[in-house]
Amino acid sequence: MSVDNGFSLGEAAELGRELLQEMGLDYGGAAMETDLIIREVTGFDRIHIMLNPDQGIGQQLYEEIVRLLELRRSTMPMAYVLGHRDFMGLDFYCEQGVLIPRSDTEVLVETVIEKLEAQEEKTGSQKPESLYGIEIGVGTGIISISLLRHFSVLSMVAGDVNEVAIELARKNAAYADEQIMEMQGEHVSISRRLSVIYSDIFQNIESLRLYDADNHADLYDFIVSNPPYIKTDVIDTLMSDVKDFEPHSALDGMDDGLYFYRQITDRGYDMIRPGGFVAFEIGFDQGEEVSELMKKRGYRDVEIRKDLAGLDRVVTGFR
Repeated sequence: MSVDNGFSLGEAAELGRELLQEMGLDYGGAAMETDLIIREVTGFDRIHIMLNPDQGIGQQLYEEIVRLLELRRSTMPMAYVLGHRDFMGLDFYCEQGVLIPRSDTEVLVETVIEKLEAQEEKTGSQKPESLYGIEIGVGTGIISISLLRHFSVLSMVAGDVNEVAIELARKNAAYADEQIMEMQGEHVSISRRLSVIYSDIFQNIESLRLYDADNHADLYDFIVSNPPYIKTDVIDTLMSDVKDFEPHSALDGMDDGLYFYRQITDRGYDMIRPGGFVAFEIGFDQGEEVSELMKKRGYRDVEIRKDLAGLDRVVTGFR
């Protein structure tokens, strides 16, 4: 490709490093994020960009690179700038108005997987023919989709009050099917096993409750949630890329940060079968408080799980 209007990969990289250092990133961070933006726009890989700094990219691509750099310089999170983010080996679409996936949530997903597999071991070699789960606050869909990918017999209903999140989660479920088909050559039908609905906590999920032949025993195997858990008066103290861009409705856990834990703990107990469990992602300082809420409601074997940084991250309890 010949140089068009004097714009080259090297010039774009140099401009990006300058702009992003202005927002406070060090040289290494600015270079890394600039590289991600250039790769997103051009489709070139990192090695190609490094080895071909004089390659022309044309005015249209250059201007798109500059546009994304300016968004990032405004402290917009990279997931919104690029429009997607990786989580547990799958790519997920991201957009403003929906909470950005975070790697800490992998601990929650891994914990649910571990609990379900442990239950399988207790019943011997006979694997369940079906599993049913609920997610409260689906967001981008990373939790439900990751679990559905792991368990082919699992079906889930996921609720949210954010219409943007509902549509995005559905889109990501279909996108996950495409990616898995391309990677593994198999249909896993995540989008068909995930029902994403409008629901304020359990409001519309309760009408979907499953019953056994005697029409009284709940059959949901688990409830999982990464609810809003930041205290209302703390939100304005968060980093600008969080408080200025991410939806406060996905962050605000009311006065003490525990509102949604109370609601889900209380009402969720009657939504799961005996032996089923609830799994929460929590803030680093909420482990004991959430554990006590669960114990008081009657959950047994309540456990706190830490993340890689050694901080409380997940609480689980069984009915």
